Amino acid sequence: MLLKVKDIFPSMREAMKTSIPEPTLSQPSQVGNGAFWLTVSKLYFLAAGYALFFLLSRILSPEDFGAYSVVVASVSILNMVFITGTIQAVSKLVSEEPEHGWLVHRTAMRLQAMAGIGIFLLFNLVAPLLAGFYRDPSLAPYIHISSLILLAYCFYGIQVGYINGLRIFPLQAGLDITFSTLKLCGVVGMGALLGLGGAVGGFAAASLAVL
Repeated sequence: MLLKVKDIFPSMREAMKTSIPEPTLSQPSQVGNGAFWLTVSKLYFLAAGYALFFLLSRILSPEDFGAYSVVVASVSILNMVFITGTIQAVSKLVSEEPEHGWLVHRTAMRLQAMAGIGIFLLFNLVAPLLAGFYRDPSLAPYIHISSLILLAYCFYGIQVGYINGLRIFPLQAGLDITFSTLKLCGVVGMGALLGLGGAVGGFAAASLAVL
């Protein structure tokens, strides 16, 4: 029996060597192309963000501009969790087996449909409490509107992660640039027409449009 067990180990080692694929590196041109496009999109994102706050601070009154910042900050905390976590998780799994990426996408959509919609409903439920925490009950309607941003981000993160996992970097950069443009135009344009509600609604509309 001891001899047989000893004989097993070499075969196990050989099996492990053949079953674990050797790590491969992306083509330098592909990596360089991705780095270029994603860098461009992030620089555009920063420029659009600065332009948004510069213009919006001159369109809205100081009180409404402060209220906009508070409302957006409230939803942005959850947005960052959904965007960062979802993109990284989906991208990693899709990149490992691109041919089965659609299965990862479908599973992520199902999970996010449960978790995302649940948090969306909960966020709406606690909106009056959150406005009370800020000592400004008038913020509650705007927090309700901002919940649409959270809902869109839940599913938008899946799409970006899927595209990133397939290494279609120009498309990912294009989505980021499109979203930044829609957000800038929506927030500033609707803010100029409708004030604080329009600014928050413009952000929500841009999120749903890019999704």
